[in-house]
Amino acid sequence: MRPEEDHLLHRWGLGSTNLVARPTVSAAELSRSELRAGVPHLRRLVARYRIPLVAYTGKGVYLAATGKSQAPWGMQDGSLTGDAPDVVLPSPSGLARLPFAEKLRYYRALAERLQRPPG
Repeated sequence: MRPEEDHLLHRWGLGSTNLVARPTVSAAELSRSELRAGVPHLRRLVARYRIPLVAYTGKGVYLAATGKSQAPWGMQDGSLTGDAPDVVLPSPSGLARLPFAEKLRYYRALAERLQRPPG
């Protein structure tokens, strides 16, 4: 989807937000403290909209927000928001180092998980 199509995400039960509400050329321009400062807002969104799962597109953002030094791709132990499980996905950006087929594997696994009944 193109950025101007973000308003269509709700049709598929999806939403999108940023931990930091300022434009940057690259996520590398965001400090760890800025990303961590966005976590309370994310927690409020998860609680308000009863978000069932939070996906982070890119490890760097997730690691900075959690303060962890490493994390695997996919489902994480614990939850940054305390309510919804976390999943870390490769960035869809063409700049990300993983081959497209490998990125697609993680996105397909997430889609399969979301299609399963809760519980």
